[in-house]
Amino acid sequence: PEEVVVYQNNIIKEVEVLPEKPEPRWEYEKTLKIKEVKVDIPKKQVSKRPYLMQCGSFRRLNDAETLKARIAFQGLNTIIKKTTTWYRVVLGPYDNKRLAEKDLHKLQRANINGCMIWYWDL
Repeated sequence: PEEVVVYQNNIIKEVEVLPEKPEPRWEYEKTLKIKEVKVDIPKKQVSKRPYLMQCGSFRRLNDAETLKARIAFQGLNTIIKKTTTWYRVVLGPYDNKRLAEKDLHKLQRANINGCMIWYWDL
């Protein structure tokens, strides 16, 4: 590179020109091709217990029957379990949680909310 002379107000300045920008040298592309990374992935533990989905708990049987009918319109079968003073509306058993979540999303799209997924107590 050449030096450039700049005239400004009758003052002569010499300006140094910067050297050309060097080409980047990336070496990681070469090293990545020859390296191998081993990652141990632990196996996911699959639950042996079945799941249930509870969509409501009512003191009156009539209220539980109403929710059971709304769920039946979505093509799902429910069970009404009577405890001491409550009528629980449940679906299941499901072999895995993913199947229960599939039905949960179907009910949510039908504006039936408040359902919870639990382990099935046999």
